[in-house]
Amino acid sequence: MAEIDAAELARRLESRTPAGIASQVQELIDDGTLAPGARLPTVRDLAQELGVSVGTIAQAWGLLREENAVETRRRGGTRVVDGQSDPAAGFRGFGSVDLHACSPDPALLPPLEEAAAAALKHPSINAWSRDYLTDDLRRASAQDLPYVPDRAIAVAGGARGLWLAASVAASPGDVLAVETPFDPGFLETARKMSLTLVGVATDAEGPCRTPLQAALDAGPRRSSSPRPVRSDSSMR
Repeated sequence: MAEIDAAELARRLESRTPAGIASQVQELIDDGTLAPGARLPTVRDLAQELGVSVGTIAQAWGLLREENAVETRRRGGTRVVDGQSDPAAGFRGFGSVDLHACSPDPALLPPLEEAAAAALKHPSINAWSRDYLTDDLRRASAQDLPYVPDRAIAVAGGARGLWLAASVAASPGDVLAVETPFDPGFLETARKMSLTLVGVATDAEGPCRTPLQAALDAGPRRSSSPRPVRSDSSMR
């Protein structure tokens, strides 16, 4: 199978964003420039030619995999798939899905261009100190809350937010009831905090009655579920 030269492919790409690179590579596949079976350059080689990060190319290849335009094999590199074949044929089971990053799909994240541009104009951009939660963010987030919180704080990510909530709600040795499926990253945090987690199965309406009762019988310090429990008439 032909191997695409990184420099040659870079000359055909004008975009420097993951979505733009994926879109332009898709066009090259659609017009036949990149034939089925052609091996794409490694993320490192193409990133060097384009002057972008390795993560940018990795995200672009990920977007193409979602569209079944390319497939990545452990030692075979990333290759263009046959567009005439069954799209499902490229999926080799969940065992082939790389969960190492444990991060959201970049395609599902909102664009940040306007937010980043607005942040550069903020009065505190050159200040030595930083607010934990700006007034603008507090007002924007309040629109999505069903209640008015007494206090609020912004955190760097969901994992840190869970850790802070757990450290306030529980002490070493306590039992916490958590909805399942649950954030796998918190399992290690719970182990380090010497917490025992009791899973509560859920459906589209919230916690299910039987597993919830079993979790309550285990004596949890506090439930981690922010959603209200359904009435008895709607519980199993």
